[in-house]
Amino acid sequence: MGGFFGCCSRGSSGGGLPATPTADSVLVNGPGFGNVPAWLTLAAFLTRASPIQLEGTSQDVLASGSHNNVAPGGGINSTNIWQLQSTTGDVTLTGIQAPTGVTPFGPDGWMLLIENVGAANNLIFSINDAGSLAANRIAGIGATYTLAPGGCIWLNYDGVNHTWRIVP
Repeated sequence: MGGFFGCCSRGSSGGGLPATPTADSVLVNGPGFGNVPAWLTLAAFLTRASPIQLEGTSQDVLASGSHNNVAPGGGINSTNIWQLQSTTGDVTLTGIQAPTGVTPFGPDGWMLLIENVGAANNLIFSINDAGSLAANRIAGIGATYTLAPGGCIWLNYDGVNHTWRIVP
């Protein structure tokens, strides 16, 4: 398999995932995912009974500037796809609300796709920024990660270390 994701689908009825996992399926998030790290090979997931669907899209417009401990309008525990934009300038996110109790094992492994649906302004992720609570911070390399208009990025919640991690 060439990349991290072979296929994925939004919602319970969409997109072409097979009824049972195959070598071409990738499981993203859901009950039982718990303590399994997101970067394990697909073979680790093939014992599951069914593929996992991405559900819950939130769309939000943020004012330019810095935002601490921000959460999707639809709530973090019901959002896997978050479409963000700013019409007034670049937005800096110092942290994203941590999920709570979303799997039998807690928040570990929760996946969040963030899409910059704006036309002109960047979303800037401030790495390990003290402006947000420790459990809401974004871990990574460097001081910032910039998401240009039209771009998207996956984040994975590490429930053991209580931080969001950027999935390369």
